[in-house]
Amino acid sequence: MVKRIEDLQDQNRVVMDTDPNAIKAYNEGKYVLVCDGKFIGAFDSEEEAIEHAKGHNKCLLDNKKYQ
Repeated sequence: MVKRIEDLQDQNRVVMDTDPNAIKAYNEGKYVLVCDGKFIGAFDSEEEAIEHAKGHNKCLLDNKKYQ
């Protein structure tokens, strides 16, 4: 089970780093949300992104401000 969760975390990072929509949104300063290995969307606020993350197993949220 732990291995599966680690794999999903890695898969989210790969999607974040390779999905054209995620890259474009990140570069535009959006909050980019990837959950369960899929690009969910790009949002103007962290709160909005968190709302869309509900119901997913494992999510990754990134924004230029986090650097």
